[in-house]
Amino acid sequence: VDVMLSHDWPTGITSHGDVGQLLRYKPFFKKDIEENALGSRPAEELLHHMKPAHWFSAHLHCKFAAIVSHGPRKGFTKFLALDKCLPKRKFLQILDIEHDKNKPLTLSYDLEWLTIVHLTNHLLSVKRGLTYMPGPSENERWIFTPSEKEKAHILKRFGGDLTVPLNFTRTVEPYSPDNLASQYAPVSLQLNPQTMLFCELLGVDDPLDLLLQSTSQDSTPNSWA
Repeated sequence: VDVMLSHDWPTGITSHGDVGQLLRYKPFFKKDIEENALGSRPAEELLHHMKPAHWFSAHLHCKFAAIVSHGPRKGFTKFLALDKCLPKRKFLQILDIEHDKNKPLTLSYDLEWLTIVHLTNHLLSVKRGLTYMPGPSENERWIFTPSEKEKAHILKRFGGDLTVPLNFTRTVEPYSPDNLASQYAPVSLQLNPQTMLFCELLGVDDPLDLLLQSTSQDSTPNSWA
């Protein structure tokens, strides 16, 4: 895997970069870092299992870079998180990623990841509060490592081609400093054609569609009133 994306940072990532500089910028991270509680433990497990060349995260609103070594002859992962997109903040960095010149310049989905997303669709929730997750004490599947048969089923759904399609379409007007209304009025939530097609191909629910349905139901007057 060349690139991994996550919202939360993997736990322990701060020990692979300049943690002193990070704490000078975000001193209130100190306690969580000392307790190894800053970030996501599942993301850390994936980091050491997948060993991607690059890992990008968001969430903590600061720039932080790290290099994680996976041992002799096992390579390393370059981690990067950036700040919020605001004036005088470090929110943009351009990277060159190595590519085989004999292969097309395209992005491809990872079959194992696609299959896991398909298998865990029933666990998706857009509601506030705690969400039920199965465990070893339950009489239902709780480990979703896909079988070869399950991966073959997903590959068939995609017609044997995991290339990410170049089908971007603009759904909202871009920011314009001349449009004062756009600076204050939030953009309403709307479905994205790319996401809709992806979810349809994979056979999963569109999170934005579920969220819109949930919002619509919450705003419906109580029939018992």
